[in-house]
Amino acid sequence: RPPRSTQSRSSAASDVYKRQINNGPNSYDFRTSELPAGNGHGTASGLAKLFGILSTGCKRDNNTLMREESLHKATRIYTSGPDTVLFGVLLNFGYCFMLEGNKKSEINFAPIFYKGTFGHAGIGGSVAFGDIKNQIGYSFVCNKQQKNKNLYKTSNLLTKALYEAIS
Repeated sequence: RPPRSTQSRSSAASDVYKRQINNGPNSYDFRTSELPAGNGHGTASGLAKLFGILSTGCKRDNNTLMREESLHKATRIYTSGPDTVLFGVLLNFGYCFMLEGNKKSEINFAPIFYKGTFGHAGIGGSVAFGDIKNQIGYSFVCNKQQKNKNLYKTSNLLTKALYEAIS
């Protein structure tokens, strides 16, 4: 069978994208599509475990997830400034990780990342991160999408409580 033309592939991708937008992040189309860096799915315990492993040497049960040197490179700040997706909040990014940012506790439309933490926020208010200094992995996953002004409120409150408890 001959490959589809670029135009027909583009049209098919456009149709899927339109269905994803129209039906939202809980739709079958969104959850089964391949959107790089856009629709990863996991449980809170699974993400916390992943970031916990990364925060404690990148190894567990004789398996190495990545070299520690690679993690250190990925968690350096490479870009910094207003985030165009999160309403201009000042955030820092390494390679694939959000880093220290949003230190204003009254801002709940962006996740809090304290100094030394690395992770990422997701659609609807979910957040997962690791902290090498304190050797912890954290994750909060929403069961519904939050409204923009309080997008990360619950996670930010939990993050603050966690750091108050361990300090």
